[in-house]
Amino acid sequence: MRAMLLQVLYSVRSERQLVEQIEYNLLFRWFVGRAIEDTVWNHSVFSKNRDRLIEFEAVTELFNATVEMADKRGLLSGEHFSVDGTLIQAWASHKTMRRKDGSDDGRLPEDWRGEPRSNDTHESTSDPESRLYRKSNAAPALPSYLGHVLTDNRHGLVVNVQASTSDGMAERDVAAQMLADVVVTGKRVTAPTRRTTPRASSRPAERSTSPRTSHRTSTAGVAAPSMAARPGTPATQSASEKGSASNSASAGASSSVRSAR
Repeated sequence: MRAMLLQVLYSVRSERQLVEQIEYNLLFRWFVGRAIEDTVWNHSVFSKNRDRLIEFEAVTELFNATVEMADKRGLLSGEHFSVDGTLIQAWASHKTMRRKDGSDDGRLPEDWRGEPRSNDTHESTSDPESRLYRKSNAAPALPSYLGHVLTDNRHGLVVNVQASTSDGMAERDVAAQMLADVVVTGKRVTAPTRRTTPRASSRPAERSTSPRTSHRTSTAGVAAPSMAARPGTPATQSASEKGSASNSASAGASSSVRSAR
């Protein structure tokens, strides 16, 4: 499990490269508990052990134990969270996207240009759970998943991580689900997200979502609110009065300059 942490923290692409780095990296050897003269395990054995740990949710238990330890030490507020998402590209290419009805089974995988594709009509043969998704209009739509991270804002500690299928409503739905897992009874919970998703708020008795609105509002066709006059000051002038007063002040300043000359 320590080797899996090294693979994630140092972005090692494969188990083979990870075993090679543990072989000559003394820091990696120390972290996984191997002495300098010990033999490092085979990469295929590491892969089988990793699958076994994931199958029996040993990694999830480690994560939950870490969150509980941070909570006992007062490092979590339980009130204010931030939700962020990332696009995870699936190990599938466009060539694996075929029609669900099987009408294009006789065609070559490369012969798809000019043909519209969507998640309703196509799916990947190698990864059927992935969905076509793109970050923006300028980016291509690729078979992908969405990863979601819930962070407590007191010390920036991650308290929940989930993955989901890629669609436009996944981030807000998963955010509400993650908040339900970490909500503290008797506290109001707020979780700001990106601009494309609503800001979720959770109370002990109810949980509601409201869309995030920008502070910049359009003033076209809307009258500006009137300001009440303070004691000892005149009321707010109209636009025409302000313009005439400004012109008078400018004319007075010009005449005083001329007389000074």
